[in-house]
Amino acid sequence: MQYKKLLFSTFILISPLLAHSDELAKSREKIRAQSFTPHITAESLTRKKGKVSLQRAVGANLNTSVFLSSLNYAVTDRFEIGTSVIHYFNTLHRGNMSFKYTFWRSPHFVWSFGGNSANFKLDEAELPPEFQNKDIGVSITSVQLLLNYFPSWTDLRFGFNFNSINTHLNNVDQETEDLSLSVKYEFGMDINKSLNSDYDITFGLGWLRTAGVSALEEVEFGFGTSFRWYRQDKFLSSPTIGVHYTPETEDVEFLFSTSFY
Repeated sequence: MQYKKLLFSTFILISPLLAHSDELAKSREKIRAQSFTPHITAESLTRKKGKVSLQRAVGANLNTSVFLSSLNYAVTDRFEIGTSVIHYFNTLHRGNMSFKYTFWRSPHFVWSFGGNSANFKLDEAELPPEFQNKDIGVSITSVQLLLNYFPSWTDLRFGFNFNSINTHLNNVDQETEDLSLSVKYEFGMDINKSLNSDYDITFGLGWLRTAGVSALEEVEFGFGTSFRWYRQDKFLSSPTIGVHYTPETEDVEFLFSTSFY
């Protein structure tokens, strides 16, 4: 009889822990159901409200230095805002801000739209005499459309990315502004596979700007792979590493991004 009482008491004590563990497992399964590990594209699904992440800025690409990554905050489950912090250490920087909005979410499709604007003052010492003392700046504006596709006929997942990047001068006459205008377009596709509940691997290819910063760069073809480790409720909750190769320039890029908690 004492033995049965002990078993019953033990069950009463641990049952809340088991229930909590079950809730965590269900939450984890739900998050993983539409999680996508990007390589050349980006993840369409926004983080849960209140989450902070370090990720590729909207309109940037994987050739962009990891130091220029955007620190993002999820205002809602569908809307994130972010900024590239390191720019604020540049005395010529005037401001930068990005956003990403998930406008369609279903079991098989997640669509999102994003925008980014960055503004810098040009160094007068490097400008021609006619542009001195005119407070001339440069604006870089990006628009991004993302799709993650989760088909029912295969365990593979697909990501598609389209970027439009616009660079032009500010505080100049209309003719000079028109001449300074430059627009580039980027396209990428990823194929993602979950190895198990903790790990993903992705292969990606596409056409990207060589430095991933402005529209004054050439667009080149490249390909590569990325690997992601899911660690829910850990400080580095989804560290992702990758490598990318551009045949035309023979450049090799090493990649890193993560979410926090």
